[in-house]
Amino acid sequence: MRKVLPIGIDVGASRAKLVQLAASGSKYSVIACAKVDLPNLSGMTAAAREEALLGRITEKLKSGRFRGSDCISALAAAEVAIRNVRVPCVDAEELERVVRDEAKNKFSFNLAEATLNYLVAGEVHHGEDKRLEVILFAAENQALEAHVARLRRMKLNPVSLDVPQCAMFRTFERYLRRKADENEVNVFIDMGGITTVVITRGRDVLFIKNLSRGGVSFNESVSARLGLTSEEAAALRLKLSRSSNADETTDSATRQAVLDALRPEIDELAEEISKCLRYHSVTFRGARPECLTFVGGETHEGSIPALLGERLGLPVVIGQPFRGLDTANLGSDVDRRGMLSEWTVAFGLSLKGAFLNGRSRRLAS
Repeated sequence: MRKVLPIGIDVGASRAKLVQLAASGSKYSVIACAKVDLPNLSGMTAAAREEALLGRITEKLKSGRFRGSDCISALAAAEVAIRNVRVPCVDAEELERVVRDEAKNKFSFNLAEATLNYLVAGEVHHGEDKRLEVILFAAENQALEAHVARLRRMKLNPVSLDVPQCAMFRTFERYLRRKADENEVNVFIDMGGITTVVITRGRDVLFIKNLSRGGVSFNESVSARLGLTSEEAAALRLKLSRSSNADETTDSATRQAVLDALRPEIDELAEEISKCLRYHSVTFRGARPECLTFVGGETHEGSIPALLGERLGLPVVIGQPFRGLDTANLGSDVDRRGMLSEWTVAFGLSLKGAFLNGRSRRLAS
């Protein structure tokens, strides 16, 4: 029997992505897929921009093939704080208390007025002792309530909220079924408005880090170099990514100027990712990753993942969230010519609905 899963909603820096899946046993298919370009901030108040955004998403939900009102939404980077702590190796019953006690002073807000969740990354060496490395996720209840209220204004029923890093990994976790996958180290790099690095071993998340560089800073660099607005810079970069080197409308000098503007950003981002890899190597003393998997809207410019791979000395793979699925219902918003990696988080959000077992969770990883 086919089960319709909740609508996954991923609101990024420049657009929102909506994906709804159906599950039939361990197989999945796409019911509906839609993209909403976000309104420009120029000349708009935050309240006016939010109203415009809600209106556009609501229209897409009505005009698309989406079924029902259940949804799972990703929290924005500004809504959830992520920290790492190390706690004593204790049994499962005591772990909750130990983690919450350690988390008390790790956030700038009062945890008594926030929702906390965590992942245990694994055992690490801490001096002469062994400790548990734990990844904390905390969001102020006020922010969560505002997020839920926005969804309800769109006539949606949020059955869960999630962090995008976990939704991203969930999309690819479904492939990790073999015995050989248990100790394989994977590095996922989500390049959107900012860049997120997620390092995993088998089906366990070991490391998460948000990096400030990404699409926003790329556009700002091109804007400053070429004397364009940020919006014009973004449009130019997208146009270049969709054209070949021989395209008459985009001369080689323009292409080179954009690349020159991006080089300092790429170099700095490569160094930041390298630090993440070194932290993982020292902390977990595990196998070295064999490649970097890139996802997100910024993968449309293939030269950036390729240059980062060169600087880091690792092969590059572009993630394909819809691989192996029935995609007849992707719809007109999806460019089938690409790898479709920008849909990874929204896909993972909808996929989470297959594992909720009827339980509604406000912040879950």
